[in-house]
Amino acid sequence: MMIMEHGYSNRNVYDIIADILTLCKTPMKKTPLRNRVSASEKLLNYCLNEAGLIETVLDDENNILYHTTMRGLEYLRVYESLREIMRKRIPIETISESTTAGW
Repeated sequence: MMIMEHGYSNRNVYDIIADILTLCKTPMKKTPLRNRVSASEKLLNYCLNEAGLIETVLDDENNILYHTTMRGLEYLRVYESLREIMRKRIPIETISESTTAGW
């Protein structure tokens, strides 16, 4: 998970989505999720409502929780594969922010 590896400043939108999906492998409420990933409301709502990456479930007290869907798990699998390919080709830590600014 990128949150732990590099801190918040080095994450891009794909990293943030991966963080959200990783955390939601175990169902979570929205506020703790938002606090943990420090994502914009727009990006969080996209993941939770529009992308089909997260589903809502109810806990025993009828609280709404968010849980990663099969599509979300597929995203994580592909994301990790791409990270592994890039890690073998280019050490990610050596890419400066100015190099990735246009990505």
